[in-house]
Amino acid sequence: MQAANLARERGLGRSRRRGIGGNLPIVRAYQLSADLAGKTAGQVHSEHGHVPGKLLRIKRGKKLIDVTPDGVLGEGDIVSFIAGTYTFANVLLTFAGALMMVL
Repeated sequence: MQAANLARERGLGRSRRRGIGGNLPIVRAYQLSADLAGKTAGQVHSEHGHVPGKLLRIKRGKKLIDVTPDGVLGEGDIVSFIAGTYTFANVLLTFAGALMMVL
């Protein structure tokens, strides 16, 4: 019951999920290509801030790195990104060729 109340308070009640699935938040992982390598997370956000969502972590080799605005992205890094289900279509269009979905 508490979970249902919390979901309603955050706008995730049943009424928003009717139709084509709603816009529930999900986490996806993407591997970066050379197109984004060398840029900071802050630069990517300022260039593509119109895409709602948030970078959560970077996996570089076996290390997990917290995302900071001045953190430099590398080719082959795997980034986790949280956004609504509708947003992911825009993510793939915006970053076409720069991302490969991993999870």
